[in-house]
Amino acid sequence: MKFCVCFDIETGIIDKISNQIPDDMHYVEIDKDLYVQFVTDQLDYNSYIAVPNPKIKGKFDLIEKNKNTVEFDVDKSIHCIDIVNSTDKEDVFYIIQNKKDNKWQARARLSSSYVSFLNQTKDYYDNTKLVYVTKDNDPNVLLDVLHVKIKNFLEQDTFDVESKYNYANSDQKVSLYTGVVHETYAHVIEDENDQ
Repeated sequence: MKFCVCFDIETGIIDKISNQIPDDMHYVEIDKDLYVQFVTDQLDYNSYIAVPNPKIKGKFDLIEKNKNTVEFDVDKSIHCIDIVNSTDKEDVFYIIQNKKDNKWQARARLSSSYVSFLNQTKDYYDNTKLVYVTKDNDPNVLLDVLHVKIKNFLEQDTFDVESKYNYANSDQKVSLYTGVVHETYAHVIEDENDQ
């Protein structure tokens, strides 16, 4: 027997809990223990939401709603941001090291379903994401801190990011670290050789 939560694809709001996989609804499979907790009212399924999995397109995960993004386990949630070559993937927040213009920038292309999901977290867009610039692969040597205003990802295409020491054009290789709850971040390096 399989267990699932059925949800609205646009909002992620849970419609019902079921022990049968539906043919005509979007759902996330859950284990029997979680199913029992929902149907016996030990857990309120209205406190949960289905969200797009940032790594697997078309897959959804079940998370608690309105989880405070400040409260996270540091050991599990501080991640080194991977370096990528382009900014063409959807629902990824890009931090751009623009060596040509000697500045840090950011951009994102967010789908409407991902924006709906982000809006479920209270005051998410009023937050400022802190991105730590460190010596390459060494989070113990802090070089700079970037202050990325989350609302700019929605309001602007590519925008400049505030930094104190501006290591954007440094010849020294750097790594970027940030606290991540459910987002996906990527580091793009644009240098003089890029067209």
